[in-house]
Amino acid sequence: MFVSLLFSSAVAIADVEKFSVVYNGNLAGQSVLTTNSDGSQKSVAKVKLAGMDIVSTVNLSYKAGKLSGFSLTESSGTPAKMTDLKIVWDGKKATFNATGQPEKSADFQFKTPILLTWHPGLLSDLTKIIEWSKRTKQNHALFTPQGFADLPVTTTPKGTKSLIINGSTVEVKLADFELATLKCELVAGPKNEFVGWNVPAQKLSFIREGYDAVFADPIAKFPELSQMTLETVTSEVDVPMRDGVTLRTTIIRPKKEGKYPVILNRTPYLRGTITDGSYARRGYVSIAQDVRGTGESKGDFDPMIAERADGYDTLDWISKQTWCDGNVGMIGGSYGGFVQWAAAVDKHPVLKCIIPQVSPPGSAMWNLPYENGTLQLLSGLWWLRIVDGPKGSDLGSAAAPVGSMKSFYELPLSKVDDSMLGFNSKTFEKWIRREGNGFWKGWDFEKEIGETTLPTLHISGWFDGDAIGTKRNWQLRR
Repeated sequence: MFVSLLFSSAVAIADVEKFSVVYNGNLAGQSVLTTNSDGSQKSVAKVKLAGMDIVSTVNLSYKAGKLSGFSLTESSGTPAKMTDLKIVWDGKKATFNATGQPEKSADFQFKTPILLTWHPGLLSDLTKIIEWSKRTKQNHALFTPQGFADLPVTTTPKGTKSLIINGSTVEVKLADFELATLKCELVAGPKNEFVGWNVPAQKLSFIREGYDAVFADPIAKFPELSQMTLETVTSEVDVPMRDGVTLRTTIIRPKKEGKYPVILNRTPYLRGTITDGSYARRGYVSIAQDVRGTGESKGDFDPMIAERADGYDTLDWISKQTWCDGNVGMIGGSYGGFVQWAAAVDKHPVLKCIIPQVSPPGSAMWNLPYENGTLQLLSGLWWLRIVDGPKGSDLGSAAAPVGSMKSFYELPLSKVDDSMLGFNSKTFEKWIRREGNGFWKGWDFEKEIGETTLPTLHISGWFDGDAIGTKRNWQLRR
């Protein structure tokens, strides 16, 4: 899901360089690059991101200024389910080992800088070959060891920016950086050394120590807005539902004891992807929760069906906590938008406003899994691959190819999921047996949306896959 990072053979400008990994406004980890007197380098990264623990180490050795040896060892996943990766190149042959895959090897010579994950300290090779004086698009090629393939990227210098670093004014250089279809920002220092990389679409940035202001949002300093000034504390709890099932929940709140308004975000895509400490630093309690049967929450995942009851029960639990001042707002997109409407229709008094973004409608017949009454095989099965796979939620599968379209000709219909996904989806089996609103108890509250009075900010793009829900929900409220 997250971008990979670059390194190659350039000697670092200092013996030890440190870089922060920042996700969604929160410090997610650190990468440390050490350059030895013989020119060899070691980069070690430790990151906690989107519910995953990542530990990655890269070693590089050189002869006559050229890369002569390389190794990568990396573990990633949840503490209970880690995946290991090891790549070794001895100057001639590369070997590739990954959990659950056969070993691969190939004769290989590195011709371009290398693209890897979590090691931004070695991005200086890219920033040092950019012609910063030219405000034109420049083409580069980066090599990806995992895929043994070159990846074309482009950079476009766009000027300079003054920063105050340790009491002194420093001019940094800015460039647009396009990695395939991903649009990023790249920043270099006075000696063209790497300073920062920002990936707005992923809320992810990598920043050299001391340069924290490089990607600061100027709007955040407006006096009309609350500022991120408070210290916070984080806790993990199991919130009980009415049937005894518990939902795993992350709570970030101001360290100072007191009562605060609450911002609630519920998701099936692993709560680590939506955990946001910036709210708590502004004076709110920030809550992220795995919905039933996903992530670390208990119970069975039957999409949308339990969200009305579970949303209400979560709000009720929040209302009884000593840190809650009686005001809760909800926010989130896609499924995270739907859960807001599901909670809103039962009108718990503690819920004061919602911000549903690209929310599906309050009926299974209009958008997913039925589009205006017709079963949507392609979009429905694509989504089930993300949330209903044998390993649970897997956002990394969202961009994977669908495979052969011939899968959709499979009969009986109950076998289409096996053919297209490569596994049997229990959810798909339920979907094809539920042929009308009467079979979707818990996901049949469209009429009740019109009876809600909560202040609501509806957000969508005209062509989003769930745009129909935003328009239907808005019209029902209207």
